[in-house]
Amino acid sequence: MIGFELKARGTNGFRRDSAAWTEGSLIALKIILSVPKANPPGSGGARRGQIGSIEASFAKIANNLLNRVCGMGADFTLFVSGDMEFKYVFESSKSGEQIRNELLHTIASTQEEIGDQVMIHMCRTIEQFILHNIDWLDEELILNIEIDL
Repeated sequence: MIGFELKARGTNGFRRDSAAWTEGSLIALKIILSVPKANPPGSGGARRGQIGSIEASFAKIANNLLNRVCGMGADFTLFVSGDMEFKYVFESSKSGEQIRNELLHTIASTQEEIGDQVMIHMCRTIEQFILHNIDWLDEELILNIEIDL
């Protein structure tokens, strides 16, 4: 498989599946673009430059989305399984910065590196889960995300 798959299920019928290429997949694409037989002379460098520009944007997007979901002020439990396994409890009484730091520490303790693309999709899933459950924020909410790297 090139990239990763993410499957999410949560309270009140929430469902979301997504998949994307990872940064490692883009590195492989850059290598392929370097092979002269695969590209006419002069075109590979421009394409590699475009891919590099896309890669540079991933970290910024991931950081912005992480800040946004950590500051949404919802109470729920996140279970992540698959190639990464952890549990994190989001608490609205904590600041967004505290949630962000704790979540990043929890992710780092899994011994599995998480790329920007995975973080982007995970944050978008969390955001959609919170919005899906906006009318039920006083209930016990649970989000399960399975990540296949």
